[in-house]
Amino acid sequence: MIYPCFRQAMASGEVVHGITTAAAIFAAAAIGATAGQGREILATFGALVSLSALEIRHIPGLRLLDGRRWSGRLPADEVAQTRSIDPEV
Repeated sequence: MIYPCFRQAMASGEVVHGITTAAAIFAAAAIGATAGQGREILATFGALVSLSALEIRHIPGLRLLDGRRWSGRLPADEVAQTRSIDPEV
C-alpha cells in the first residue's frame, strides 16, 4: 500500500514530508507494545535507540553522523529525475 503512494509522489516530483514524525509514532507504538508484553528491558533498549536516532544532531560526540552536516558536500541526486520510476517502461 505504501509503495504505490511513494511511486506516485516520486513520479509527480513531490517531496515527501512527515517521515520522521510517522517513524517516531510507529516506534512509540512498538515500544509500548513491547512494554505491555512484559519485556521492559527490550522496551528500554528500544526507547534509547529511538531517542538517540531522533536526537543524534544534539549529542555532541555524534554530530558527525548527522546527514544534514554532509548534505552540502555531496552532489545532488539527479538520476531519479532523468530515469523512469516504473521498471516496466
